[in-house]
Amino acid sequence: MRAIALSLMALLVAACVQNDQSTADAIEGSYGVEDVAAGAEFRFGVHQILTILEPSCPLSRKAALLAKFDPVKERFDEIGDAVSGTVHEIDIAIARADRSRHEPVRQCIAPDLSDAEANIERAIVKSMALLDTLESISIQRSDNEGGQ
Repeated sequence: MRAIALSLMALLVAACVQNDQSTADAIEGSYGVEDVAAGAEFRFGVHQILTILEPSCPLSRKAALLAKFDPVKERFDEIGDAVSGTVHEIDIAIARADRSRHEPVRQCIAPDLSDAEANIERAIVKSMALLDTLESISIQRSDNEGGQ
């Protein structure tokens, strides 16, 4: 079973890299089994952030409420820029591909009927904590790679 999972992951990585040649050109070296394992926590965090920033059912239809996510989006983009040219760029591409492939189709209930503002505030707090984790992982990983 593990061999099948690793084979599927390798195919996914190959598909992501083939679909984004600039990513492949930007990354020197290869994305090996160690990178897959080490990047798992980073990819999971990216997936969680994408679930919040790009939900299948928005928390609100009100632009003013959704604009509260702008600082989160900017910070996520900054992290993406910071990891450009590293294996984490591939991790982000994998997380995006996984999310787009496995995002369920849902019928959304009117989001503003619930406490949308409170839900958005909770999502922002969670997002910022996740972004802290992503930054920490990327810094730790670059320190480990630089020290080898």
